Amino acid sequence: MDQDRFVALWSRCCGRRDSADALFMGIEDSYSEPHRHYHTGAHIEHCLRQFDRARDSMEDANAIELALWFHDVEYDPQSPNNEQESAERFRRSATGMMSDDLVEQVYRLIMATIHDYAPQVPDEQYVVDIDLSSFGLPWNEFVIDSRKVSKKGVSGNGRSGVCAKKHRIPADAFGQAERVLHGVFQGTIGGTGEGQHAKTDRTIAKFLQLTNR
Repeated sequence: MDQDRFVALWSRCCGRRDSADALFMGIEDSYSEPHRHYHTGAHIEHCLRQFDRARDSMEDANAIELALWFHDVEYDPQSPNNEQESAERFRRSATGMMSDDLVEQVYRLIMATIHDYAPQVPDEQYVVDIDLSSFGLPWNEFVIDSRKVSKKGVSGNGRSGVCAKKHRIPADAFGQAERVLHGVFQGTIGGTGEGQHAKTDRTIAKFLQLTNR
């Protein structure tokens, strides 16, 4: 993970650098926890690469990037509340250092990664799509990524942790694949137009078959 990148982001949003290095070290430690298989620093690095592709189209790129850094910072495989805990950790870290409006905006963006509704706000759509963008990886990378997800097991609420990367994607995702395809990321799975969602559905089906779900 890129410490200089995080420190530069935090400094832009706070107007000062103090505490940014120590905060990064805590974030890096969290993403390096031994019980993690998918929600690791490698996932954040992947998300940031996707973010860089689209940053010029975003309404508030700083808020989105902050949300990506923090969206999986808290992860207990038995907990159904990881996104909320991650959002709360960001709020604790940023309150008093950034504007209240920015803190609450980033909080909402992190909560959007629960994936329990179809986002209508463009910046939420970007965060959701980036979080799920590994659906668009080349097949060999997709298989490797999916096997990492399959090690997540079952969350504390009893729902499979592997379904569509995040365990709260609804069971009817096959008919609603467009929920995770917005804006610049619509072409990542392969093509656009009439066959786009059919190919997305087949990709999700392959993922579920691979992970025996």
